[in-house]
Amino acid sequence: MAFSRQGQVNTDGDRGSMLLRDSLISLAIAHFGHKHSAMDIQQESYRMYGKVLRQLNEHLDLPDLRLSDCTILTCLICALRELFFPSGPNHFLKHLQGIETMLKLRGAPAAPIPLETLVILHGLRTLSIVSGMFVARPSLFAQEEWKHLQPLQLDQDGRIRHNILPILADCTKFIAARDAVLRSNDPNARRSLLRQIDNARSALDSIRTEWPTNVGLKQTRGRSLGTQMMYNATYICLLDIRQGLEPSLEYEFLRSFAVQEIISNLERLSQKPGGVNFSIIRFVVIQVALHVMGGSGTPLGRQLVRVLQGPDAAGVEIHIQGSNLLGGMGIGQIFP
Repeated sequence: MAFSRQGQVNTDGDRGSMLLRDSLISLAIAHFGHKHSAMDIQQESYRMYGKVLRQLNEHLDLPDLRLSDCTILTCLICALRELFFPSGPNHFLKHLQGIETMLKLRGAPAAPIPLETLVILHGLRTLSIVSGMFVARPSLFAQEEWKHLQPLQLDQDGRIRHNILPILADCTKFIAARDAVLRSNDPNARRSLLRQIDNARSALDSIRTEWPTNVGLKQTRGRSLGTQMMYNATYICLLDIRQGLEPSLEYEFLRSFAVQEIISNLERLSQKPGGVNFSIIRFVVIQVALHVMGGSGTPLGRQLVRVLQGPDAAGVEIHIQGSNLLGGMGIGQIFP
């Protein structure tokens, strides 16, 4: 089952759906082999994955399949596989960039968007934002026609996340614009970008007023902790971009304080049933935090990785965290 521009479910015929099935099986086999340290099973998963990639390249050359629902979903599964079990450098990002190109060619889905489509697009959006930050390129979901997806959940956390994510998507635009300003050294462009960043910070500050103030930290639900971490990840991203344009000790302090809040929330989350299990939202938060801090080799970076992976894993870069944090979760738990 998948989505079309008008929100109609279709299966693209046998070729597309069979390849999607094979990609899912390849990911499941890789997870099983990794979990049980079974090298023969892991090798079989790579053999099957290679076959999926070859067939996927063939589908991308066929007019009736290159932009089909199942082809896009197959690319997404391949991206997730590269996130959890990387076969080479930057393959995860390359898959996501390919998905963005396909979505751009298809165009934004028409409203109202069905739930199935919405779940997929929300997952793609968060992954696209991470990709945009790492390659300093605006995410597709920073464009107006893609930015304002319907919220998945209508509770308080859902509404807050719905308001935060467009600002986080805008950060990918600001990063690319910051790099352009630093290259050109244009004072007018610098002032304009600083105003945009400050406006985004003001919008983010207004979102924080929606949080309840009468709930103690011990009673905070894991989902609410995730929302707070998303807020702080967006905050440190905006501060980091601004710091590159106009360095300030105040912004440096605020950025470090927000990172400490993320670490504290992860520590509280680790004390709850289930601990710090993998989710797309936490993945984005952790990637943003480490990206801003300069990696896992910094003092705050080492502290963050210790919370995630235990005291012996402080030197492990977070780009391999998917396989470390996946645990026993199923593919259905990937999306927020």
